[in-house]
Amino acid sequence: MHNLDLLGREGKLSINPYPLLNLSKYIEELKAYPYGCAEQTTRIIYPSLFAIKDLLVKFHIINNYTDQQRHVAINEGISHLLTMQRSNGSFGLWTSDSSEEYWLTVYVTDFFVQARDRGYMIPEYAMQNALVVDFLPAGLELENQDLLNTSVNLENVGKTVKKIA
Repeated sequence: MHNLDLLGREGKLSINPYPLLNLSKYIEELKAYPYGCAEQTTRIIYPSLFAIKDLLVKFHIINNYTDQQRHVAINEGISHLLTMQRSNGSFGLWTSDSSEEYWLTVYVTDFFVQARDRGYMIPEYAMQNALVVDFLPAGLELENQDLLNTSVNLENVGKTVKKIA
């Protein structure tokens, strides 16, 4: 690096205490995939749970959506996701008749828990069915049934499962 010629070179460093995010642009980019599968639907509306107008203004994040538009989009997304929930509580990629997708069920269920915790209406039957999908291998059971009513802390998942003798 001692041969590096820096003569005639310029640089600019800009420091700002706020993130330079154009949230509206990123939300529009998420909507660019209009196919409506459960993964895309969740991916589009999940960030909106946290995009509260006052918080965005505080951090100088550009957003062209009102809180009312955000609520409508989230509620429509929830309704659409409910049509993809299978009878055993899991989620199919396209419809409730699609094959069960474990990764997708975890993703959508986490969204439902986050949405419910922020005041959105998730039907109790849908929430309970999603939370009790049997992902555990044969011979394992939940040790703490209170997990059904709370968000799962992934660090503690290993502690909540016990081996059946």
